[in-house]
Amino acid sequence: MKLEKFVMWSVKAREVAAVVHRLKTDLHNCVGYIQDPKLLKDSIKAMYHKHVHEDTVNDKPESPHLRSHRPL
Repeated sequence: MKLEKFVMWSVKAREVAAVVHRLKTDLHNCVGYIQDPKLLKDSIKAMYHKHVHEDTVNDKPESPHLRSHRPL
């Protein structure tokens, strides 16, 4: 039972690491367009549509505690 949980946690950790790596790579590619605002905007939009799905968007307001710890 504990081994199964560890394996599941390990798989989930690898999946999350892969997603973070893809986000960083895509963001790095977007930064290449910093001198061209139109291309930068288009690449950010494409990145948003690639990585953000309707079922993951949270429309609930943040709690004041979470908001106070977010960097400005």
